[in-house]
Amino acid sequence: MNSKAYDKIVTEAWVADKPSEVFKSWLRKGILSEVLPEIHGMVGIEQSDKHHQEGDVFNHTMMAIDVAAMVGAPLNVKFAVLFHDIGKTLTPKEEWPSHHNHCGERAVKLINTIGKRIRLPYHSHRLCIEVVRLHMHYHLVYKMSANTIAKIFRMLELNKCFDLFNAFVTAGICDELGRSPYIFNDKSGRWRELALKYVACKPIIMVKNPCQAVKNIMVQQQIEKFKEISGCK
Repeated sequence: MNSKAYDKIVTEAWVADKPSEVFKSWLRKGILSEVLPEIHGMVGIEQSDKHHQEGDVFNHTMMAIDVAAMVGAPLNVKFAVLFHDIGKTLTPKEEWPSHHNHCGERAVKLINTIGKRIRLPYHSHRLCIEVVRLHMHYHLVYKMSANTIAKIFRMLELNKCFDLFNAFVTAGICDELGRSPYIFNDKSGRWRELALKYVACKPIIMVKNPCQAVKNIMVQQQIEKFKEISGCK
């Protein structure tokens, strides 16, 4: 179906107040397996009751994309939320309801396959990859070390601009709210606080076009200063 799948999602699902109703309609009509077989594959995949009393991976994903629509998330975030747990479709059934490795490179490879097939635009594809890799870290912001958080900020290119970071945080909120029972422990404020501190620690560039060795020193200086003021362990 190639780009037709992308167009169908954008013109039908993402314009709906509750995109889940569109996807569930496709599921009932047998269309979902043609449009996005990987999302169809989420149906029936069990999750831990501790974190996902709403049911299988498909139900959680549907709840999360409805939150994305509710908060007015842009298209790239909606796609990232749709695919954030795609790695769980790769978990062997005998390991259910645990999905310990669903954020790894196998999941990224699957995202690359989907992105190429449906012709995801670059910014949507890029965000999907980072959200697949990092969405579990979103929920651990109060437990991670300053080094780990700084590494995430580098992956999200925070020193260049906040666009990728803001999209990551929005996707994290949707993931957290897309479950039952609804217990919201807002972590977005802490992420934004740390992001501002990290950027504030960026060294002033005194030379034009610094060499890689100088860039590496600057990165380490930023991390060390961030560790001092972040309040992280």
